[in-house]
Amino acid sequence: MRGSETRREKQHAEERIQLKLQHPDLLLDYTNFIDKKTMLIKRKLVPGLARRDLEETFNPLEEMRNRCAHPESTDESFIEEPRQLLKYVRACHRVLSKLNDALEQQTEKG
Repeated sequence: MRGSETRREKQHAEERIQLKLQHPDLLLDYTNFIDKKTMLIKRKLVPGLARRDLEETFNPLEEMRNRCAHPESTDESFIEEPRQLLKYVRACHRVLSKLNDALEQQTEKG
């Protein structure tokens, strides 16, 4: 029985690898939120935004995400000041706009 389980596990793993090779965008589904920031920074995928800009956008969002996902107490709010949430949304919008612009330019070239 163990041999057939191992074969099935290996076949399943190979199928997942082939799927990822055919659709590399699916790899993003398996990365942590903060790892996405690291990829954007290291690969310089957001023209017009410096490392500091990306860190100032992602780091507070990661903290907020962690407070929501892993609350330490029931009394703690996931965000201290509601206006901060609007600030974070605007920062994300700016990053997404820059990414969209970069993708459009890449599409026009290719």
